[in-house]
Formats: sequence, structure tokens, C-alpha cells
Amino acid sequence: MAKTEEGKIQDAVIKYANGLGIRTIRMYFGPGIQTGWPDVLFLLPGGRPLFIEFKKPGEGPTPKQERKIQILRDNGYDVKLCDDRATGKAVIAEAMRLIKEGNW
Repeated sequence: MAKTEEGKIQDAVIKYANGLGIRTIRMYFGPGIQTGWPDVLFLLPGGRPLFIEFKKPGEGPTPKQERKIQILRDNGYDVKLCDDRATGKAVIAEAMRLIKEGNW
């Protein structure tokens, strides 16, 4: 089966993160089972979790995804939305910079 544009973006960002030594967990639970959570959990150095919801270019989260993202943010988790490879890589690079500087 051919990858969707969203899947290609997700794969590229995961590959970039893995190259930096960051572990990743894809948050897919199956249709109808705890859906709406962000796509990937990035386990950053120092015990810092980062969730990223990947979308195809120009697309935003669904209302269900918005509710789940808000639950995570209300509980202190960092959640980002990415609709292209460059943004995803920049999010990871910025998180690593902040960790290195001791600001996250």
C-alpha cells in the first residue's frame, strides 16, 4: 500500500529523530479504540515527552483530536502539530536545543 503524504512526513521526522538518538512510539491503537491521540510520542533526553500530531499539508486536527491535544496540554505535556517535514524536523531540533541549554 502506498504511503499517504501524512505518512511520508511522519516517517521522515521519525527517521530524523531516530538519527539523533530519540526513541519514538507510534500512538496507533486501531479504529475506534482510543482514537484522536497524537500520532507519535518522542521520548526526548532527560525524560521529556513530546507528542506530535502529523497532518497532510494545510490540514488541521479533527475536533476529537483537538480535545485530546487539549487534555494533554492541560496536564503539562508538549504537543505540536506538523504538516510538513521541515516543520517536524524544526520542532525536534528546537526541543533538543532547549534541553541542551537547560531551558526545557
